[in-house]
Parts: sequence; C-alpha cells; structure tokens
Amino acid sequence: GAGAGAGAGAGAGAGAGAGARGGAGVPRPSAAVPPAPAPAPATRVPSKPSSPSTGESLVAAADKALAARHWREPTEGSLAGALTNLAIEAPGNANIRRLRQAAADILLPTGQRALERRRWRVAADSFRDLVAVWPDQADARAGLAEALYEEARVLKSDRDHVGVLAAADELLNVVPGEFRAVLLRAEALMALRRYAEAKQAWGEARRIKPRSREVLKGYYKASQLARKGDE
Repeated sequence: GAGAGAGAGAGAGAGAGAGARGGAGVPRPSAAVPPAPAPAPATRVPSKPSSPSTGESLVAAADKALAARHWREPTEGSLAGALTNLAIEAPGNANIRRLRQAAADILLPTGQRALERRRWRVAADSFRDLVAVWPDQADARAGLAEALYEEARVLKSDRDHVGVLAAADELLNVVPGEFRAVLLRAEALMALRRYAEAKQAWGEARRIKPRSREVLKGYYKASQLARKGDE
C-alpha cells in the first residue's frame, strides 16, 4: 500500500497497539475514533468481464487476491476491488465477511507490531490496506489514525511541511475534527506561506477550542499575513 506523507496529528483507538517511547506508551489522540461515516454509493471497480455466475467468479478472484496478499494496489486483481464488486453484485454474500476477517487476521497484527516498533509508515500502510478491504473496521481506523499522527510528528521534526500537511489531511479523513490534526495543518500552511488557507485552518481550530491562546495567536498572525499578501 502507499505510505502517508506527512506530519503530525493522529487519533488512536482500540486495538491499535502502541510503540514504546522511553518506556511510556505512545500518546493517543485526544478524540475517540468515531464510527466510519456512511459510505458513498459504491462504484464498481473496473475488471475483466466475468462469467455468468458473477458472484462465484468474484469470490474466486477475492480468494486468489487473499492468497497473494494483493490488498488494494493496483486495483485490478486486488482483494479490495473484488470485494467492492461483490458487495454490489451480491451484497448478502457470506463470503464478504469471511474474506474481510481473513484479511484482518493478517493485517491487524502486522500493523500493531509495526506500531510497537515505531515503524509508523509500515503501520500506516498495513492499516490502509485493511481499511480498503473493510472500511468500517474500527481497529483498522484507530490504528491508521495513530500511525498517521506519529508519522506526522517525525515529518514535523524534519521540517517536511508538505508531508505534514498531507498526513494531517489524511488524519482528518479518518478522524474528522481531530484537534491536533487541525493544528498541524494550520502550522504547515503557515510554514508554506499559504496564509489565507492557514487563516481558515486556524479558524477551524478556534471553533474547536475558542479559548486556546495558541490558537488565537496563530489565527491573528495568519490574518495579518493574509492581509499583507492581498495588498
């Protein structure tokens, strides 16, 4: 799976496993990982024409992808692609649950071990793979949030502001409204001198924590710089 690029902020949740940092547990995001948002109408993943017994054909393709551990990329021939199509063609097919659970049995331990070893990018990839296969799997979403947050912290220390921004955006897709992700996004936009966007990001942080001095300071500074840029 593809690695996340960036910066700071991620929520953690149940079953995510945490890496040790000087004997202490990995910090958890302040907000609990919410239930997965209602999925958008499924779009069939392009694939080769199937036989008349479409459901059986897709189950066979999914089993093949599972055996090969071909989770999501490239889409053609992947388990995520086969399950997306199977959910459209035969939404009640019992194999959907079986295949998702089989993937979780492999990917969850892999991601959790990577978190324990502080291998944030590897952990993020494992949890991304599982979310692609099983979008509302709570432990996968929580693990991805934690991995993104920790990866973002590393990117911030490396002054990789573009990477921080990408990580913060992905984290906000996993945990909408996560305060630390909003802060990281605002700080990255300031560092990139995208002041109008930074003002909006600080404004979002201000809506979450209106009494925060750090947030107010960031908001007014971004507002001043945005005005100067307009002159």
